[in-house]
Amino acid sequence: MRRVARVAALVIAGFAALAGGSGPVRAAEGLVLDKIVAVVGDEIILLSQLDTLVASSPLLQEALQKYGRNPTQQQVEMATREARTQALDELIDQQLIKKEAQRFQISITDADVDRYLQQIAQENGFRTPSSCARRSSRAASTATGPTTCRTPRTSCSCTRPPARWRTRR
Repeated sequence: MRRVARVAALVIAGFAALAGGSGPVRAAEGLVLDKIVAVVGDEIILLSQLDTLVASSPLLQEALQKYGRNPTQQQVEMATREARTQALDELIDQQLIKKEAQRFQISITDADVDRYLQQIAQENGFRTPSSCARRSSRAASTATGPTTCRTPRTSCSCTRPPARWRTRR
């Protein structure tokens, strides 16, 4: 046991000596490349994933619409926090759904998703899911309220999917 402790101490001392004497290593110490923002089971959600979702979804724009044309800096910060919270909830939900699908050995192909989106579009009076998304994009840019599109995709500018499409925690 003493021998393991001595070897560990030597290894730590060696790394400390290397880090203390080397300029580039010391400069890289302060650089944070990514952060873990959540852990779902044994999976992690990174800050970069959260930022990507916020940037690629209408969540931030929806949150900013509450404050009108010229929001203050404080309102922008509040809207950003709200959008990040919603995006993190979505990422957590996605991880939970993925875990449950694995647990019950459910696999869904892209063709299954496409068929389901086609069915939803037709139920809402559209020929294709893309026509539903186009209409909702036009409506969202001119209307202040939610649109009637029910396409369950985050790329659609509709409001968030109904609760029946989300799993319970």
